[in-house]
Formats: sequence, C-alpha cells, structure tokens
Amino acid sequence: MRAVWAATIIPLVLMSPATSAQTADPIAAAIAANVARVQARLPIRVDEHTTLLSVLAVGKTAKYAFQLKTHKEHVPPKWYVLQKEVLIKNACGVPAVRNLMKEGASYHYMYTDIKSRYVVEIRVRDSDCQ
Repeated sequence: MRAVWAATIIPLVLMSPATSAQTADPIAAAIAANVARVQARLPIRVDEHTTLLSVLAVGKTAKYAFQLKTHKEHVPPKWYVLQKEVLIKNACGVPAVRNLMKEGASYHYMYTDIKSRYVVEIRVRDSDCQ
C-alpha cells in the first residue's frame, strides 16, 4: 500500500450545518467553511487501496473516516509508520492547515478494513510538526 495520497485529503473537511458555537470560534468556522467544497464529492476514492467515506468536524477537530480495500491482517506493518509520516508531513506543509493547527485545530484519521473492522487511528496536531 502506498502512503503518498494524503496531500489531496488534508484540507478536506465535512460537517453538519454550523452551530452558533462553531461560528463563534474562528477556527471551527474556518474548518466548517470547507464543508461545501467536499460534501457533494463523498465518497472519494483516494487511491486503489483507500476510499474516504466521511469527514466530520467537531469543534476544532476534523475527523476523517477511510476504508482500506483489504483485510486488516493484510496491512503491512510498515504502512502504519509511513502513513503517519505522510499525514504529518502534508498537514504541516499546508500553510492554511498549519495555521489552524497552531490555533488548536487537530486532524484525526480513522481507517477501517474492507469488512469495516477498525485498523488504526492517526492524529495530527501542531506539536507533530517540526
């Protein structure tokens, strides 16, 4: 499995209509502003192994749910480390995303396998950036 596709997913955020608490928080509002650009596109096939099924914004956190087109026991052990490195590199490398993270935003990526079994969750915060 390749771990190079995340650059296209990092800025994507989806949530239900903004609440007054979210609009009062500029970081939550910035995340919510990206919703319209993504909602109609889901699900998004990221690569031959991965599909983005949903994205949810909860306050300052964007939660991505991916499904891998394989069984969890077939995910190579090295994939976990490589995927986390790619997600961190891409999030930290996008100035708008990095600025949001400096203000408290975080990104959570949850992966399930072809049978919807939990595989891993990777979290990216500003403290992960170098």
